[in-house]
Amino acid sequence: MSEFNILTAQNVSIEFESAGVGDRIVATILDSIFIFFYVLVVYFIFFAVVFSKSGNIDSSDSSFFIIVAVLCFAPVIFYHLLSEYFFNGQSLGKRIMKIRVIKLDGTEPGIGAYLLRWLLRFVDITMFSGLVAVLAVVVSEKGQRLGDMAAGTTVIRQKPFVPLDLLRPVDVAADHKVSFPEVERLSDKDIHTIKLVLSRWQEADNYEVVEQAALKLKQSLGITNTKGLSDVDLLKTILADYAHISHF
Repeated sequence: MSEFNILTAQNVSIEFESAGVGDRIVATILDSIFIFFYVLVVYFIFFAVVFSKSGNIDSSDSSFFIIVAVLCFAPVIFYHLLSEYFFNGQSLGKRIMKIRVIKLDGTEPGIGAYLLRWLLRFVDITMFSGLVAVLAVVVSEKGQRLGDMAAGTTVIRQKPFVPLDLLRPVDVAADHKVSFPEVERLSDKDIHTIKLVLSRWQEADNYEVVEQAALKLKQSLGITNTKGLSDVDLLKTILADYAHISHF
């Protein structure tokens, strides 16, 4: 495993730990086991239906065989593509191993990136039994197989986990009215800290950390009139003001 830094859209450098070869191999094995049992269940259901017909399957039942084939093989073929796309960069194996796919800029990959990873999986893993993927991950500075290199992605460990929401810029309307122009004195790291506080305080059920952050900001920025905002709303407003000022 190796560590590398990602520079977010707000110029904050965040350190990630790339998933080790062992973690990725175990995740792949677990996925193969899940796929195997899925196929096994489909075949059992298929033969149960065949026997229930007392062997009277003729050409008129061709649609039945097509349906079974689709149910059996389509999920197997598209398993990695669909699971990573719909489950935020994780297959079942990756979820168990607590690893996930992210873009090199720290954001969540889109369907195009997942598609590239899936297409090159044939070369990385299927064609050479994973040898190409293992060699590429070991040699790559950021633990990338060929599919990752093409898609601009990598696989990271989730512990310690940094929510991807922290890496995205704050969305703010073009006609946003700045309430606290003093926020221009804040740094990108200050903004990242505020986002981290807002992200974590509910998880830990600790509102005191919000109060402390709000108090420190009011003191450092000289804010005397919070305009009736709660501490949480104050922090959110500061984020929006900063995003507006830094963008425009």
